Amino acid sequence: MVAVGGINLGNGWVSLTGHREFGRAHTYDIYVELKGPSATDVHHNFVQRWNEASERNVADDYWPDAHAAGELQFPVKVSVAAGNTTAQVQRTVRAGHYSDSTPPPGGESVDISAGELTVFEQYQAAIAAAERTIYIENQALGCPHTIKAMHQ
Repeated sequence: MVAVGGINLGNGWVSLTGHREFGRAHTYDIYVELKGPSATDVHHNFVQRWNEASERNVADDYWPDAHAAGELQFPVKVSVAAGNTTAQVQRTVRAGHYSDSTPPPGGESVDISAGELTVFEQYQAAIAAAERTIYIENQALGCPHTIKAMHQ
């Protein structure tokens, strides 16, 4: 199991199950719990980004005992299925940011140095397939290609 989130991860910002505190100010659902093979993909992504994006090896970093920590290990097996719901994990990795193309368990190696744009590709496919209406939830939709596709 892995919890995935992003914004304001603090006790005052997370709703209880069932939204019992819905009316309370500054309360948001901002994470999801994943189990099964999709959790393995998220674990792999976290390790890849942590190992190559952290500043633990920079001389003036703020990491406690940074040099002794070493790199995180990639997952070595796919998590056992935890239901029958299909989930797709997508991400954006800018070209040139990472170089370790270690494949996920049971997966193929991808030249990550070239980048990965599965979020962008999903937007483009959804927009192209829409017959009338499409709902996209995003804090800032600033990609000119996506905006242009929505106007066609």
